[in-house]
This record gives sequence, structure tokens and C-alpha cells, in this order.
Amino acid sequence: MEEYAFLQQFCKEKHIKSVLEFGPGTSTLAFLDAGCDVVSIEENWKWFQVAQRTLMLPNCTLLLGAPPAIMDHPRIAASSFDLAFVDGPGAKGPLPRLHSMQAAMSRASIVILHDANRAGEQATITEVTKNGGWEVIKQKSRRGIGILLRQSGAAVVHGERPSL
Repeated sequence: MEEYAFLQQFCKEKHIKSVLEFGPGTSTLAFLDAGCDVVSIEENWKWFQVAQRTLMLPNCTLLLGAPPAIMDHPRIAASSFDLAFVDGPGAKGPLPRLHSMQAAMSRASIVILHDANRAGEQATITEVTKNGGWEVIKQKSRRGIGILLRQSGAAVVHGERPSL
């Protein structure tokens, strides 16, 4: 199934209404088309400007920054989200999405990691789930989708435990 259609269907089936997204793009449009309110974080100024031109739409808030500091933003700090989505271009280092994944897991009970076929993203999933409390489901797609579901009673790293 095409990733755009998968995200739309997933949101509808799981009754997702609010999304915290790390890395705006086509996924943002899929979430908006599914009827979600989206808060999308972009770390790179150049890509933030592109997102401002293409994604300034109702129900979409774009923020420039990076975790963990951006998590103190008023639009995020006191909020929980039904879903967090982590995406972005290939990054260097052994755990390229570590901070984004930790931030995502602190605000949502369902976290999707895009590009989960990459070695760095696979290592990141292993790292953030090593203490348990999360079920990991791999969805087949061209680039890989990792779905993390917080198990009942699992601890939250930061913030309040979000509800579904």
C-alpha cells in the first residue's frame, strides 16, 4: 500500500485526531486529508521555509526547532497527541532519530517512524524500546514504517501519559 494512503487509512481506523510530526512533507498532507490537527516540527531553516510555502493550511501548525528544546514550546509542552510521526532525510550517526523518537514517545501512545528500513532507524527503534513498554510492528512499504504502540502501564519518559 502506498505510504500516503497507509497514513490516511491508519488515522481513520485508529480515530487519530491530533498528530505531532517531526519532519513536515507529504505525510503532513496525508494527516490533514485524514482530518487530523497537525503540529509539525522542522529542524532545518531551508526546509522550514519550503514547508511554510506549501503547508500553511488550516489545522496545521509549523514550528522551527529541534528536540529536546522545542518540546518546551507552548503548543507542545502541555499537550498530548494521538499519534507522533518521525521522518526526515538520512542523517549521520548510529542513532539518527534518537532525540525525535524520545520526544515523540513522551507525547503520544502511538509513534510511527518512517524510513524504518534504514540501519540507523532500526538501531534507534532498538535503543528506545530496550527497556520494554512498547510493542513494535513493522509495516511493509518501500522505505519501511515502524509502528510503536505504548503498552498499558508503560512509563512515559517525559510529560504526562497521553491518552488515545
